[in-house]
Amino acid sequence: AREASLIALSEDINNSDIELDAFIIVGDIAENGMQEEFDRVYSHIKDFNTKNFIMAAGNHDLRLREYDQCKSRFLDFMNSLNAEADAQSSLYYKYMIEDYTFLVMGSEKANFEDAFISDAQLQWLNVELKKATKTGKPVFVILHQPLKDTHNVWNAWNSPDDKAGTIGAQSDALLEKMNKYDNVFFITGHLHMGFSEEWSIHKVGKVEKQEGKTTLVNLPGIGPKNADGEYNESGTGYIMEVYDDRVEFIARDFNLGKYTASRVYIGSTEEGT
Repeated sequence: AREASLIALSEDINNSDIELDAFIIVGDIAENGMQEEFDRVYSHIKDFNTKNFIMAAGNHDLRLREYDQCKSRFLDFMNSLNAEADAQSSLYYKYMIEDYTFLVMGSEKANFEDAFISDAQLQWLNVELKKATKTGKPVFVILHQPLKDTHNVWNAWNSPDDKAGTIGAQSDALLEKMNKYDNVFFITGHLHMGFSEEWSIHKVGKVEKQEGKTTLVNLPGIGPKNADGEYNESGTGYIMEVYDDRVEFIARDFNLGKYTASRVYIGSTEEGT
């Protein structure tokens, strides 16, 4: 049943004359990490008019089978869509599109819901952020699970302590690393949250007891119906337009082939916007 929304998305993108610089998936490509699931998704997106597929592994991609097997299936899927020069061997990696930097993170264990991010991966992120942010251009960090205390996850996951549905133990350390730098956009998924003017896109500092300038972006799901937003239909996502001084996220219903009314979010690289 969920595949119908993926087919609609595929038709919507393929009917456009626009060449996408990249197609980004923030995890949960498969439901149970099965090869057949990856193959079916591949058949629907392989002809997209883009040369770059940027993907983070989700908990559903990793959690139900031996970790190395799941990791291999995920990487084979992504690498089969990209040029050989862009092939990856790790779930955390840097991907460049022109002069824009995408830093993709990934769990190093097959945890059921949260992610395990090692100290080595955090240090890698810190080094890459320091280099990338010197350009003054926006930098994108991508991970399936969101930070704690963000995106209203305590309601979305019915978890009063806000531990479910998040990165897990490394959440504070990751936030500390990103907040050291300007113009960082942290793009996540996992929550199956619909478009929300209050929670889909916001600065970290929106939440009490947290400070920071990182812009948080949480993506809705394509297959399942979403929840906890103002617009919860399945088959939704963003068209992202990136400029040197700003980033625009334009909400789209791919099932209907149109942008949703009053759903344009702008994340500016200017302080206080």
